[in-house]
Parts: sequence; structure tokens; C-alpha cells
Amino acid sequence: MGNVSGLFLPIDFLFYPLSIIFFFKILTLLARYTNQRSRFLVANGTLIHYREQGKGEAILLLHGIFSSLHTWDEAAALLSKRYRVICLDLPGFGLSGGFEHNRYAMVEYLSTIKLFLEMLGISRCHFVGSSLGG
Repeated sequence: MGNVSGLFLPIDFLFYPLSIIFFFKILTLLARYTNQRSRFLVANGTLIHYREQGKGEAILLLHGIFSSLHTWDEAAALLSKRYRVICLDLPGFGLSGGFEHNRYAMVEYLSTIKLFLEMLGISRCHFVGSSLGG
């Protein structure tokens, strides 16, 4: 189950019924699709959901189109016995936000992944991908 503690809302938020409904839908998604390894960070203005497990050389697992980091659950569990495995929801998929200005060009994905890896302190890693992630 996801961790949604420490959430802050402005008081006027409570006066907008649609905002409250939207908020509870987000909480439902977080509770359903996150676990103890789930983390979030912002890269290039985009909220990125990712999971990390294991130690050793880094491997970044990139899912395909219309998918999410859950694609790699079984592979990540096996690989994490020897490697530091990072799975992320690519922007616009899973629990990650979309790109600003809705520009879904490969250059946007590449620059976001590059910054994401830098933010995690990873200068070298192996890439594994399928479809869009490949």
C-alpha cells in the first residue's frame, strides 16, 4: 500500500467539490499502484514515479507504450539479486505526470531520463527496454 502521509492541502481546496473528488481518486490510485519501493521526483517539470531495488551496477528498465513500470516486476525481482534495478513510469504513463506543453517527442523522453539518472547519482547504467522504452 502506498504512503500518502504528510500531504498538505490549502483550506480553500475543501470548497471545491470536484477537487475533493479528484483528490480522493488520486489517493485511490496511489494506494493501489504504489508500494514500499515507490518514490517520486520531478525531472524537467514532470513528476516521475519510480522504484529502485538491489545493489551493484545500475540497470534501468524502460516499459513500452501504454504500459507502466509494473511490466518489469518479475524481471526486477530477479535482477535485483545482482544489480541495482530502477524501473520508472515514463512521462505520460502509469503514475508519472505528462510533459509540459504536451510535447511527447523522443528528445523530451531522452532529456528527462538523462536528468532522472543524474538526480539519482547514476553516471553509467545498463538500459533494458521494450517498444517505446527500447
